[in-house]
Amino acid sequence: MTKYPSPDQVPIIKLIPHRHPMVLVDRLIESHEKTASSSFKIPQKHAFVDNSKLTVEGAIENIAQTAAANLGYLYHISGSKVPRGFIGAVNKLTINELPKIGTVIQTRISVLQEVFGITLIEGIISRENEICLTCQMKIVAEQTQ
Repeated sequence: MTKYPSPDQVPIIKLIPHRHPMVLVDRLIESHEKTASSSFKIPQKHAFVDNSKLTVEGAIENIAQTAAANLGYLYHISGSKVPRGFIGAVNKLTINELPKIGTVIQTRISVLQEVFGITLIEGIISRENEICLTCQMKIVAEQTQ
């Protein structure tokens, strides 16, 4: 039986196509076929931080990168090349608050549906068990050979 490293032991840069300063996930905490969770500490200086808070665009990108890290981990442990993905649409966006710098957020994604290469996910960002933001997102992953 092959023993795989736990998701939080794999450097996030190996799981996502993004590079600093555009990375919005510190580590993948948990990875399953249809669900995943990540964490990210909001830095003081970042392209997606404004007025000492993570921007809405940054929060949406954090959800997308959590989904990408999950897919990347599943590909990584199978020995396959990690695919790139693209946000196709965001809907049902609910903002309760935008997290402030220094806050560690937890992001959870759940796959709701997969049809014709398009994956519909639900993303939830929380801090200290308080929901900050939720949305649904359509993601298209490039086909790998």
